[in-house]
Amino acid sequence: LKTTEEIKALNSELLEANTELRETQNQLRSLNTNLEQRVRKRTEELAQANEEQAAINEEMVVTNEELTEIHQHLEQSNRELAASESRLRMAVESTGLGTWEYFPASGELLWSKECRDIFCISETQTVSFDTYALHIHPDDRSWVTEKVYANLLPGAEGRYEVTHRIIRSDNQE
Repeated sequence: LKTTEEIKALNSELLEANTELRETQNQLRSLNTNLEQRVRKRTEELAQANEEQAAINEEMVVTNEELTEIHQHLEQSNRELAASESRLRMAVESTGLGTWEYFPASGELLWSKECRDIFCISETQTVSFDTYALHIHPDDRSWVTEKVYANLLPGAEGRYEVTHRIIRSDNQE
């Protein structure tokens, strides 16, 4: 009897274990299906991200090529500008031509060394438009300043050409 009862008990345990095993297998299948779906979804997301990154990389390559071309153009322009400045500097130095720049908004007036030499004004002396106007010959001052101011008005070229007499700081004309 014991063996029959033992066999029944073992059989019952075996049936229970078998049921648990089936439930566990079903759970594993469900989890595996869920995992496969999540992997597929993530793989699709990564594939899309890779495509977007590839497109961005292509744009960056094109942009880099354009920037390289612009950089080379700027370097060439800078070389040409330096050569032009050098030629202008030689021309100014060899002719003794004075140059100046006026900034009406600030009233700042910048004179080259040659311009200061022409007017006999030291490097340390501050110059302004008033300084310049005081050195224009009195017979020319009115029409020269009118021409300058007319070119500062909106719509004017901002450029003018005049020939006039000056009175240097050493009182020579």
